Amino acid sequence: MADCTPEAEWLEQVARQQGIGEPTLLLCRPRFRIDEKVLRRQASQPEAIMPPSAYLERCVSESRISTGRAKMACHQSLFRRLADAGLEVDPAILVAIWGIESGFGTFMGGFNAIEALSTLSCRALGRQRFFVDNLVAALEIVERGIASAEGLLGSWAGAMGHTQFMPRSFLNYGISLTEGPPDIWSADPSDAIASAANFLVAAGWKAGEPVLSEAVLPSNFDLSVNFGNERRRLSEWENAGVSFLDVDAGLLAEMASRLILPAGAGGPALAAFENFDAIGNYNRSLNYQLAVALLARAVDGRGDIQASWPEAHHYLSRSETVELQRFLHQEGHDTGGIDGLVGPATRAAVQSVQVREGWPADGFPDRRLLLCLRQRHDVPSQSDE
Repeated sequence: MADCTPEAEWLEQVARQQGIGEPTLLLCRPRFRIDEKVLRRQASQPEAIMPPSAYLERCVSESRISTGRAKMACHQSLFRRLADAGLEVDPAILVAIWGIESGFGTFMGGFNAIEALSTLSCRALGRQRFFVDNLVAALEIVERGIASAEGLLGSWAGAMGHTQFMPRSFLNYGISLTEGPPDIWSADPSDAIASAANFLVAAGWKAGEPVLSEAVLPSNFDLSVNFGNERRRLSEWENAGVSFLDVDAGLLAEMASRLILPAGAGGPALAAFENFDAIGNYNRSLNYQLAVALLARAVDGRGDIQASWPEAHHYLSRSETVELQRFLHQEGHDTGGIDGLVGPATRAAVQSVQVREGWPADGFPDRRLLLCLRQRHDVPSQSDE
């Protein structure tokens, strides 16, 4: 770990401007550092760089499914209590988040959150403002006496506790089911699970509504009708020839969803409802949203989706995705940032180029698209391609 004196001075100045007191700054000043391990983890985060099939195989494992079922049964009284309090979130979803985030509390992270957030505030690719805000929130947690600077432990990105809350989310949505501040770190996961439920409800979770449904597209389906991931009623999708395998489209005819193709036109087609997007507020990675939804589905005994994932696909690395986003930005497209993360804006921009090129407009950024844009921008192809 290397000292970062100019950056540390800047972080201290920002924190002071946000109202953090001198005693807290004195306590935390030694932790305004750059941690090279955090930077290495940032460059290799699995939900950002792994193909969906590999990431799902890792997250939706048999051991995690069986443990999730046991945890869901063990905490039924907690889930009833949350529902009675207006926080009625599908227990399987809460258990899935808990399992994916910390292995049901077995590993909540070994990084000091202040050091991790200081690092990312200075070096995060395109997301400095987000991490600065969370650094200030972490300092507020220390200032309020909720946790010490030494005890504020979490992931490489500064997420903490059983359900890996970012500090700002902890301050905004943390819930204590007993007296005192929320405790998302203790052996009892109740506060962490309640806080996750509170977060999802605030993000738009609708009790009793579906999260995800497998869809079957007709062979002649025009992918461009899903341009920009527009929401349509299930009845409209059915009129376009789409069928749904695990929801009653007749009963839910007026419910809106958007179609997603996580691996492009050659992989599964899924209808994503508002609750799926609520999960996206927890973590905007599509891989993460899929993992939570499909792990919850398995924990709940509803099995896996039927369509198979492509065995081989020209997935892009994170650095290649950054390169692709730069090209798209130069062409006037909004990609939602140049950060190597493929969100709805990047997928919509990709669809625009696919329509222009006369390709299937599935919104999936693959190697063919990158090579096409390199050629358009007179950038030589790499030697290994």
